[in-house]
Amino acid sequence: NSTRGDSIMKKVDILSFSTGSTAQLVEKQVEFTIDGEDFSSDVLVKRLSYDESVGITRGKNLDKLLMADLVKMRILATIYNKDTQQPLFASLDEVGKSAPQIMDALHRASDDVNDFVGKQQMKHLKKMNSGANSSSTESADAQ
Repeated sequence: NSTRGDSIMKKVDILSFSTGSTAQLVEKQVEFTIDGEDFSSDVLVKRLSYDESVGITRGKNLDKLLMADLVKMRILATIYNKDTQQPLFASLDEVGKSAPQIMDALHRASDDVNDFVGKQQMKHLKKMNSGANSSSTESADAQ
């Protein structure tokens, strides 16, 4: 284990860790509001491998792909029924029949696990940089 800033990094065997981490269904609670009433539901989110993540759009014309289509593809690939551990939706058409509030909640859960937009990576880099900045400041103060 090593430390960076105030967080401790775990040493792992990258091949076994990588394979094990993508074979997971992660339990998430999704929350949404419809007509002023709050709802929640438990789902499972599949943690995608790099190839699975890239494969979501493979063979698609990316110039004509709408963000809404990408959201539906991500939900179809990653959201599972908690009780049956089977995909929650059978097709993109089925995904699209959901209320927008539900779609948004499911996509947020999927992004929390798969970090499609890179938020977790950016948060981690900021934390590492702030730790590096404070230690370099301390070094400068000591001189």
